[in-house]
Amino acid sequence: MADARDAAFLAGLQLADAFLPTGAYTLSQGLESMVQLGWLRGSADLEAALDAYLGEQLAPADGVAVASAHRASACEAVDEVMAIDRYLTALKLSREPREGSRRTGRNLLLAVTGTSDDRALKAYADSVTSERAPGNYAVALGVAARAQGMLAREATLVFLYASAVGMLGAALRLMRLDHLAAQAILVRLRPRLTALAESSESRPWQTMRSFGPQLEIAAMAHERARVRLFTS
Repeated sequence: MADARDAAFLAGLQLADAFLPTGAYTLSQGLESMVQLGWLRGSADLEAALDAYLGEQLAPADGVAVASAHRASACEAVDEVMAIDRYLTALKLSREPREGSRRTGRNLLLAVTGTSDDRALKAYADSVTSERAPGNYAVALGVAARAQGMLAREATLVFLYASAVGMLGAALRLMRLDHLAAQAILVRLRPRLTALAESSESRPWQTMRSFGPQLEIAAMAHERARVRLFTS
């Protein structure tokens, strides 16, 4: 049992690592536009934006999708995984985040399916390849994490943590923010991340929701920006 938990822990580290070739590092989740528009002027603004992004957009939608896809794939209910995937796509109103989620999700599946013989993972990957499912990153992560022995709560935490790190990494390139300040924000986020993971895991996927008008506007503005460092 200890060996299985250790393997699952290592799988979580790998899935959360920027070394995994998903292309997530090319996304700013609207942060680039918020900086260009002058909405973020310092670390306090950044931390508030990150909290809103995690709590109002990500956890109640993508976070729920991670845990729900994990549970559905455990029962090999691939049709339900596909339904979760399509529902999540419908919640992504802005084109860039929607396309970014699909692109990174498909890259994640490409990275993990070659080293796994899990039937549910392969069936879901086939549905994405054949365009029967969008292949959102959160859904792909939930299925892949379960296939590698992770618990639903662990998968959700990995997703939320990786998302927070991704936005902070973008902030390091876009704002006057040093690495120590970014790490301090990440430490303060720990209780928030655990609470959001618990909430996401407890909700049925049919109740997924997303609310972040300012973040949506920033994402929409980004594709029309004259200069862009990030793809989204």
